[in-house]
Amino acid sequence: MAVTMSTRREIVEKQMKAYKRASKKEKSHILTSLVTATGLTRDHLSRVLSGRYKYVKQKVIGRRRGRKPAFRMEHKAILVMVWELLGFPSSRRLKAAMPDVLESLERHGRKVLDPDTKTLMLKMSHGTMDRLLRADRKRLKPFGLSTTKPGSLLKDQIPVRRGTDWDDAVPGFLEIDLVAHCGSSTRGQYVNTLNTTDICSGWTECRAVINKARTHTLTAMKDIQSELPFPLKGIDSDNGSEFINDHFLYFCVEEDLCFTRSRPNRSNDSCYVEQKNWSVVRKAIGYSRFEGNEAVELLNQYYRLLCTVNNYFLPSQKLIDKQRDGGKVKKKHDHALSPYRRLLGDPNVTAKVKSKLKQTYETLDLVQLNLHMNELLSRIQALSLGY
Repeated sequence: MAVTMSTRREIVEKQMKAYKRASKKEKSHILTSLVTATGLTRDHLSRVLSGRYKYVKQKVIGRRRGRKPAFRMEHKAILVMVWELLGFPSSRRLKAAMPDVLESLERHGRKVLDPDTKTLMLKMSHGTMDRLLRADRKRLKPFGLSTTKPGSLLKDQIPVRRGTDWDDAVPGFLEIDLVAHCGSSTRGQYVNTLNTTDICSGWTECRAVINKARTHTLTAMKDIQSELPFPLKGIDSDNGSEFINDHFLYFCVEEDLCFTRSRPNRSNDSCYVEQKNWSVVRKAIGYSRFEGNEAVELLNQYYRLLCTVNNYFLPSQKLIDKQRDGGKVKKKHDHALSPYRRLLGDPNVTAKVKSKLKQTYETLDLVQLNLHMNELLSRIQALSLGY
């Protein structure tokens, strides 16, 4: 026959005084007998008998177990603010970016933090960030179309590079790719984005071009070369005709650049730039169709600000080791660092370049950059021709 709650309460209350006076061994015997009589757990009974719980109208009222929460609503508000300023990165990237972002906010008077709050924000783990941001996460958009068409000319003059062939210890070797803003149709002329990523540091530069013509693509590549904080040493592209042509080949010969191409249908050979196609271009611009010079001009204004935020504030991790154990692959990554921080710690980068990077970093107001980016993005979206 089942024991009612009122009967259980009476049985436990009768043993309360004896339990408090009992020795450790006697307490164990009392708990054993009560577990048999009431069906309650030893853990629960020990808390009730020691006075940590008390019964009120057949309800158990007790103080909250465990540590008090270290992070409150004010900490979450700061976390959400930083997360939104950086474009909703993962918690691991967010944690690595937190010191630089808080420093920038305080330097430009955007946020004043007391020492205790700042210390807690810097101590917050990426797991805690995930829990606090769980309700704020957004769903990703679907994938769009691929517009890469093979360039059959000059392939014998441009060597094939696999993903591990280049030594990425020196900045200046770029993977490049075109991202199409064609919507759901590849008919007619539509805007493309030339996306370039440095393999060593992760430094990313993007330029919009009015179409895929090789002259426009090469002009954008030259503009990116002039803006890089380090000398351009090599280019690696896919097998698209916008790159595998005389224009790009002669440009690389004149500039004494290493020019290679990936293997056909092997996207992992261009893994660095492919990842940036999503995290930088698609995440910001989406998959809508854009046409005309006005869209190109606005996109290029936006990309200069977007790449500044990504290069100076957004950390990323690099794969340093990969081991296969049967069907499992174990990967080891380095500590997340922004491209700016990677260049500052690179012995191959000159002191002059590092000094210029520091000066630029100290002038960057992340809040102002985001306000300007949001204004440009609304104007860009007004030019969208849909999917």
